[in-house]
Amino acid sequence: MAGETISYEPGKHNVFESDLGKIKDNFDDLVTELGNVKSDVSEHLEGKAATSLGTAIDDLVTKLTKEQENWQTVIDNANKIEELIKEADGKAAAGIEGNG
Repeated sequence: MAGETISYEPGKHNVFESDLGKIKDNFDDLVTELGNVKSDVSEHLEGKAATSLGTAIDDLVTKLTKEQENWQTVIDNANKIEELIKEADGKAAAGIEGNG
């Protein structure tokens, strides 16, 4: 990595952040749709099959909710990295100006 620089590019970060947000929104949509499916199962099916399917949907929603929380952590970390890069760029610029 010698000779390469890390710099903050607001446009690229905004696109990246937007993409991360879209994925998080897809989790929201999927959890909502699974809730709708579970309602349909409860309304239209009976017996062990309905119970098993309802339990499977609940398990899946639990897993997706955990993944959604993990995804929010990714988004939060991306924002922290953005701030660190901005800070490093500012310090580098101040060092260059101080030496000039």
